[in-house]
Amino acid sequence: KIEDRKVYGSGEDITYMDGSKKPSELGFYLQDKFEFDDIIVNAGVRVDILDTDGATLLTPDSIEIYDISNYIKISEWKDVEPNTYIQPRLGISFPISDVAKVYGYYGKFAQLPDLNTIWFTAYEYRSRIARGGYYYLEPAGFGIEPIETTQYEIGFARSFGKNMAVDITGFYKNQKGLIGTDRVTNVAGDLASAYDRQVNGDFATTKGLELKFTLRRTNRLSGEANYTFSTAEGTGSNATSYLAATYRGSDRPKMIMPVDFNQPHVGSIKLDYRFGDNDGGPLLENFGANLLLNFSSGHAYTFVYRPVGGQVDAYDAGVDYMNDTRSREALEPIGSSMTPWIFDADLRLDKRIKLGFADLTVFMRVTNLFNTRNVLNVYQASGSGEDDGFISNEVYSSDFVTLYGGDVDGNGIDDYVELYDAVNIQNDEAYRTQIGGRLISAPRQIFVGLTVNF
Repeated sequence: KIEDRKVYGSGEDITYMDGSKKPSELGFYLQDKFEFDDIIVNAGVRVDILDTDGATLLTPDSIEIYDISNYIKISEWKDVEPNTYIQPRLGISFPISDVAKVYGYYGKFAQLPDLNTIWFTAYEYRSRIARGGYYYLEPAGFGIEPIETTQYEIGFARSFGKNMAVDITGFYKNQKGLIGTDRVTNVAGDLASAYDRQVNGDFATTKGLELKFTLRRTNRLSGEANYTFSTAEGTGSNATSYLAATYRGSDRPKMIMPVDFNQPHVGSIKLDYRFGDNDGGPLLENFGANLLLNFSSGHAYTFVYRPVGGQVDAYDAGVDYMNDTRSREALEPIGSSMTPWIFDADLRLDKRIKLGFADLTVFMRVTNLFNTRNVLNVYQASGSGEDDGFISNEVYSSDFVTLYGGDVDGNGIDDYVELYDAVNIQNDEAYRTQIGGRLISAPRQIFVGLTVNF
């Protein structure tokens, strides 16, 4: 809380430190089930009280600042009150035959925003707001409200015999209040210049169709197959999607476009083959194998032109433009390109052994069974997950090679090129530390263990 801030100094030379944050979520849910002839209704309501334990500026465009320290005066802040949301939920199903049914669902949801968008230190607010004129890749945020989601589903389920069933579900999800960027202009008071801030304002719509096939255990084999086709569109993929437009003073996007998390095709196949008690002889009794196959079509991204130069250094020169979007240019409509398809498989083998007083299960689990090298993300300037387009293109790298290079060890390879390749191309270090996430999937991993149940 504001009154808990630790204050140092006096007069116009005051600095202060925020205490630890204590966000809280309080919720309760009421539900009842009704049956009218063959129609089954599940109706309920959830109440959530969400408290970010944050603070917001009283007047973001007119702020008083301590003259010497340049900290925003404590009197300019107020605590953010908790948000209360009443969220109805309704589910309806009814049979159309003895083996088939139709169902539908409606619900509203609310969740706290990413707390990294609203928790900044007093020093960061001083740097990003009070002093002005300094460009930051992540504008400060304050007073951001929870994100609200409305979801609809309608489905059809049918069984075939005793062991097989098919489920088809159509869904629509709308999220509003997603985090975007805005510029505070026409500033007054002690503010040196306009500044950028993170705000609620974007929305995203996801709609699609999900297919599910289920095989109950038959002759030791059970299985499940899932496939989802969906589209995800909105005005922005994340809080800094149109930071360059904000920086230039352009209008915020009003057209919907594919967002970065748009992944049209996602599916999986799970097979489980298992021996039971007194089945398969001493060696195979209670032995099981589980195979999980996953596939997806990758996700959307935008191919861009990266200008030569800029505020880059020898380490992040291949990825800087993906954060600092001011000078790059889109070479296609936003979200037009897709990362490559992804395929992987996980395997689990286990055997349960009865010891009289306990059950011992020995297992081996293998992730990425076939050691597939999947490209999870790509460099936007090259469209590749294995070449950032910097060191391999002399137009961008020649000045750095001249400044930092030289074949000191005499192996015929420029030392800077060799180091850059080892750090950033082979191990995507700059991407992971500057952008976040991974470019290439993890290699095969094998886990062996046991569990004991008494």
